[in-house]
Amino acid sequence: MINARMALILGKVIIILGVFFFGLLFLVQNIDVLKQNFTLSLELFGTGVKWAPEQQVPYYFLLIGSFALGGVFATAFFILDRIGVSLALLRQKREHAKTVHVLEGEITRLNAECARLGKECETQRLEGAKNIALEAAPKEASTSADAQVAETC
Repeated sequence: MINARMALILGKVIIILGVFFFGLLFLVQNIDVLKQNFTLSLELFGTGVKWAPEQQVPYYFLLIGSFALGGVFATAFFILDRIGVSLALLRQKREHAKTVHVLEGEITRLNAECARLGKECETQRLEGAKNIALEAAPKEASTSADAQVAETC
């Protein structure tokens, strides 16, 4: 079974092979036109600065050079994009670490507060038990004193 990632990779490979095939088909069908020579020239905004090489170049040279230049630009864009993504990931990791540190401090503070409150609650429970025992002790003492008086009588 093909998962989504494999389907995406397969689709990219098919598209690249299709572009390559049609590019070769274009070159083969138009080889006579592409062998014709032309001269490159450049004139900058009428300033009198002109550039014109002595040598004529064929059209296919321009076509292959354009593809190569496009590949260089695409690679440069990919590298710059990867650098940007890596920097964003580092920024997110730093923010995550700060958040984790703050939350761990909050957990420590809450644990300390719970321990303090637990001791207070334990102390209050023990004091409550002592009070109950003290309240019950005089009743027991008076009950036992009444029993002693009754025995002597």
